[in-house]
Amino acid sequence: MKENRARTSVRPVFFACSRGALALKDVRLALAEAEQAAVPMPSLSVVRDRLIAGIARGYADLDWTALGLIAAEEAGLQASLPRGIN
Repeated sequence: MKENRARTSVRPVFFACSRGALALKDVRLALAEAEQAAVPMPSLSVVRDRLIAGIARGYADLDWTALGLIAAEEAGLQASLPRGIN
């Protein structure tokens, strides 16, 4: 019985929005909590801006890999999507 419950409780959950949008939502929530607590989080503000840039550049379906692609592009390097991503 316990085995069956364990299997059903770890099923993947799929959301209707992209990975970038979910990450951005989480970052915005963290920034809102930090603001409420009067705690500065300047690095997180940079991450938020980079996520927005990634979504604007068409990387919304990527995970945190998008941040690396943006950094490479802005450094003038040839950046490409990981294998299997169109």
